[in-house]
Amino acid sequence: MKLDNDENLEILPLVSDPLVLYVNDQHPFAQKESVEISELRNEKIISLDSDFELRKMFIYECYKSDFKPNIIFESAQWDFMLSMVNEDLGVAIMPYSLLKLLNLKHIQTIPIINDALTMDVNFLIKKQKPISPPLQAFIEFSQSQLNDMN
Repeated sequence: MKLDNDENLEILPLVSDPLVLYVNDQHPFAQKESVEISELRNEKIISLDSDFELRKMFIYECYKSDFKPNIIFESAQWDFMLSMVNEDLGVAIMPYSLLKLLNLKHIQTIPIINDALTMDVNFLIKKQKPISPPLQAFIEFSQSQLNDMN
């Protein structure tokens, strides 16, 4: 079921975070302003494991560009994955906001030219029910925290 077509749900957008390419600052892509998904054809990819929708989105976009990505390592631990990128063991496709959470000295992010590669976080609210004061407070708190991060 596609949630955006469910007439019983209201979608309240919280954040839309683009997926970017994380590379070591010595990687040839580090000097590029952006990359196309097809340019990742021969790269060693450090990926989220197959339980993550972000990985599925990335794989789908690779297939649309007629290649299967060379995934050399997969994990559910994004901090470990980005530490591997920091050590120049491969590249990773992750949300841009993760860069702010880590203090890695040799990481560069490069935008990927592909509007489909975003991580959207939303609140889903049933239209028939009024929003309770605690839920409204939580939504406002979450929005303010995310605005402060940006």
